[in-house]
Amino acid sequence: MTQSFEQLMAANHVLTAWRIEHGLTANEGAVLLEIYWAGAIGAAALSRAVGISTASMSRMIARLEGEGWLARSGDERDGRRLLIQPSKRLANAAAGLAGAGPVIGPVVRRA
Repeated sequence: MTQSFEQLMAANHVLTAWRIEHGLTANEGAVLLEIYWAGAIGAAALSRAVGISTASMSRMIARLEGEGWLARSGDERDGRRLLIQPSKRLANAAAGLAGAGPVIGPVVRRA
């Protein structure tokens, strides 16, 4: 599906306002939304999804976890691997985007 420039700009405006409201950088906002949409994701997959190096991602995950935005838990399928999951804080903050679904939904194409 081809997105119009207007749709892309509207989605960008909504997502930018959301991250500024919560005091997040652009990268932090992208990481948190990816975690929220994924539900649970490994650090390497998260790094690839948002285009941030694994070293930078590790530091960001630690910082965001310390601020209560996310939680880490063991992967039931692979005990050596940690999964990053949304915290209640992130779920509550992302719920504020629910009303923006018609604006951002067609652009980000996430469930």
